[in-house]
Amino acid sequence: MARQRKKLKISPNFSDSKEIKIHYDYTDDLFANEHYKYYLMCSLPKNSTHVIPRKYFYFKYKKEYYKTKNSMGFIHLTSDPIFGKSSILDNRFKHKKLILQIIDNIFTDIKSEKLTEGLLIAIGIVIDILELNSIVLNNMNEFKTKYQILIYSHIRNTKTYKNQDKRDIRRLFNEFEKVIDGFEFILPKKYGLILTKSKMQNELPSSVMYQLEYHALKELQLIKSKVEENLIIIKNKDSILSIKNLLYTLFIKIEKSRNLVKNILSKILLHKLSIDYNIDASFLFQKNCEKEVNDLKLLSKNGIDLTSNKKYIAAFIDELYPYYPVNVEINDKYKSLADKDTFKTFFKDYYGSSVKEADLYIYPNKNAIYPLYLLLLIRTGLNSETLLDWEVYKENSSYNLTSDNLGILSIVESTKKRSNSRISCVLKNDSDEMKYINFYIKWANDIYANSKNKSLFQYFNRGGLANKKIEILTPHILAYLKEAPDSFYRKYEIYDQKGSRINFIDHRLIRKAHNFQEYIKGKQEFERQLKKGHINSQTTQIHYENNSNEWNGLKKHKIAKAQNLLISIFKGQVSREQNHSVDLFDGSIANCKNNKNPTFKNASNLKSNEFCLDWTKCLTQCEQAYVIPKIHGPVIFAWIKFMKEQLDEFINEEHWEKEYLDDYNAAVDTIKYFTQDEKLYCKNEMTKHKEFVKMIFKRTTKRKRLKNA
Repeated sequence: MARQRKKLKISPNFSDSKEIKIHYDYTDDLFANEHYKYYLMCSLPKNSTHVIPRKYFYFKYKKEYYKTKNSMGFIHLTSDPIFGKSSILDNRFKHKKLILQIIDNIFTDIKSEKLTEGLLIAIGIVIDILELNSIVLNNMNEFKTKYQILIYSHIRNTKTYKNQDKRDIRRLFNEFEKVIDGFEFILPKKYGLILTKSKMQNELPSSVMYQLEYHALKELQLIKSKVEENLIIIKNKDSILSIKNLLYTLFIKIEKSRNLVKNILSKILLHKLSIDYNIDASFLFQKNCEKEVNDLKLLSKNGIDLTSNKKYIAAFIDELYPYYPVNVEINDKYKSLADKDTFKTFFKDYYGSSVKEADLYIYPNKNAIYPLYLLLLIRTGLNSETLLDWEVYKENSSYNLTSDNLGILSIVESTKKRSNSRISCVLKNDSDEMKYINFYIKWANDIYANSKNKSLFQYFNRGGLANKKIEILTPHILAYLKEAPDSFYRKYEIYDQKGSRINFIDHRLIRKAHNFQEYIKGKQEFERQLKKGHINSQTTQIHYENNSNEWNGLKKHKIAKAQNLLISIFKGQVSREQNHSVDLFDGSIANCKNNKNPTFKNASNLKSNEFCLDWTKCLTQCEQAYVIPKIHGPVIFAWIKFMKEQLDEFINEEHWEKEYLDDYNAAVDTIKYFTQDEKLYCKNEMTKHKEFVKMIFKRTTKRKRLKNA
């Protein structure tokens, strides 16, 4: 039978799945349904005094729940609970719709008890401050970026707010940035002084993208080389801190000064020689010991000065702090030599580096993870939320990126929580992205082994809390990382188009710029839409294209070039040999001299405003057709192959002949006149047109349709 359009089959059970309510208490059915939407479920730490996972923000229901539970014998729940600041609905009932909308949008998952309470309190404070300033919001999408400045200023001038309230408000605005279109989180400095340094507001030009990518790669190359050097040093620590090197270093320092007996360096070297090698070299600081000194000089022959190169810091850190950086306690065998502060000065005095500077390449830290994060944003075009969802998995004793490894490439999937959709990203296994991801995972192996989280973007914070040394990169941390004294933007000079130095960027703009780079590479609109995970191309255009100055400039340039070319074609100033764009006016399998007067068998009598579009009949006795082998030939070959294959789709050959025989014979007769070279070319190119010849088009069209096409 002839070609037919296929219908999409949808399983009847597709919509039968039971909805899972994130903030519904499935563990306790008391008022679980009646109070639903007026409490939030939260996770409780082991040592929490809050014994129920519900966090009410409507005190009326909270009191009802506690009182009933107490009467049922749960005496640990008081029948008269305290009205807390997290009960934000009772005194703000006129804002009920807004409060519920904010809660629905930012509590898309179960958060910790402390974070849940803090965010609820922050919602109440923000609504109160807006009301004081006579600002009325009908919905949360009306919350503008500038309102943050108003709220920060109010907090700074009002002494009643605690530091915790300020932190909670900052976290709330960070959540707003994820769910409100056009909202931009502003980083406060001392709550009221807003940072406004050279921040790119609309887009990242290609020149800035190039600089970011160049310096990110440069920093990653530096980190990788330094880390690998340190790993080699630590692996060969015993051969580096050998007898000859320890003694040689001692002799070098003694030659410069004999007042080293109480020096921390000499103490470490002497102690190492004594404890590990059973060599007492303390007499080197005494007189009349020439024989013993000569014996030790023989042992130090061909040694190296351990203070001559900063790379040896890694060996001493591993020697002095065996469990570094998890535990910064001094090795037991050296504790008797000096206090902690004295050991810290050792690195500064002899290597010119503080402990902080020295350990930059010892373990993964937030400064080391940022260039990887930045490179992946630039190369993949993912947004921050989706990229930070990447994970690792354990295989034997090592870790790998969670992905589908297909040999030459890997597919990484992550979740975009705002739309609850899965986003796929394809990485070549021999790309810079995979090279540095694999390097980082190998470097951070101990972090993943000691972490309960699977996130790829984890690092060690030596200055963190005792039980929270391992941290996960978040937008909140990124906001402060960009302003750190040793940040990426302070180390590398990056300039905008006006020549002003950029101190930090809005990471969301990278995704917009990436879309433009994809356009330059020739990716079609549908491809860009798919890669961005947008529901339709209109979303891509509105948020990523229409407001781009660089994009609009290029479009105008291309339009101008196209207009000039069209004028030249219409004037006959451009021939087919000079520009192949002339081929735009040709038919698929033949040029058409007059598409208002087709002469093939059973051709329709066209009205004055109609044109023939039936390309399948061009070769079938139509006098208007003119074939150019290397232009139309590949389509003709594909058309012949398609008609042959259709023979198997018909019940009998007679039906096929009625549908295709005349067209088939006409096409076969046409290619008889092609040269062997032309036939070979057409065969090689025909696969490009196999989908086109399957398509169904209208046989005629009216002038109005063409005009509006």
